[in-house]
Amino acid sequence: MKYIRIAISMTASTIKLWIKRILGCRVKFGWINLISPFAYIYTEGGGRVSVGNKSGISGGVEIKAKHGCVSIGNGCFINRGSMVVAHERIDIEDNVTIGPGTYIYDHDHDGCGGYTTKPIRLGKGAWIGANCVILKGVRIGEGAVIAAGGVINKDVPPKTVVYQKRQTLEKPI
Repeated sequence: MKYIRIAISMTASTIKLWIKRILGCRVKFGWINLISPFAYIYTEGGGRVSVGNKSGISGGVEIKAKHGCVSIGNGCFINRGSMVVAHERIDIEDNVTIGPGTYIYDHDHDGCGGYTTKPIRLGKGAWIGANCVILKGVRIGEGAVIAAGGVINKDVPPKTVVYQKRQTLEKPI
């Protein structure tokens, strides 16, 4: 029974994406994916989303391409509650795993009602822990690991582990 539900979910998500594509949403995806029907994939202003083969996107994930491009490689997994928003370009290469609650933005507000943008690239086999924030212009190297709760605003070399020590208050304020 479990496998029947998975097959129905896969079919429903594939049909949903085909309908979106027919109606003008610029989403391209491989034939073998596991995309939740509760994932939100949105394009605006000529934006494009591309999902490779054997990739999984959980429910509650939001992928938005506002005038930009989001490219997700083969064998990637994006866990629930994550958000990927591109005003320019976000490239997620093959076999990248993104933990729940992670936010990836290739833009900042410029303070005048506009945005400043720089592309983001997550290298092959990178692993992003839960509740991380990846900011504009960051390049994460192949096989790098970002520990849970990290705020990444600088490039990460390949095969590097990044974690951030949290400060605790000694006295309540």
